Amino acid sequence: MLTKTKLRQRWQRLRALGDKGHQKRGYQLEKLITDLLKSECLNPAPPYRSEGEQIDGFFEMEGRYFSLEVKWEKSPMPVSAIYAFRSKVEGKLIGTIGVFVAIN
Repeated sequence: MLTKTKLRQRWQRLRALGDKGHQKRGYQLEKLITDLLKSECLNPAPPYRSEGEQIDGFFEMEGRYFSLEVKWEKSPMPVSAIYAFRSKVEGKLIGTIGVFVAIN
């Protein structure tokens, strides 16, 4: 299992990339968040694609399911991105909660 120190080091390496490798950095951030959830025993599912959409992951906590959206964007996120994620979440099982993580 990854320690908090190793997770913090990965985060610092990601931040140091700046604007280089923008898309790759976003995928690495998804993996970092997934590993952070694992370290907290929240049973995350990895990202996957279904018909026309990508899900950045799911995790479970106290019997509740959380859909995860992770973004690392160059500019601040428009509110429309949150509304689009809300639509994805509403299309899942009743009671699913969405967690939107955005970094710029």
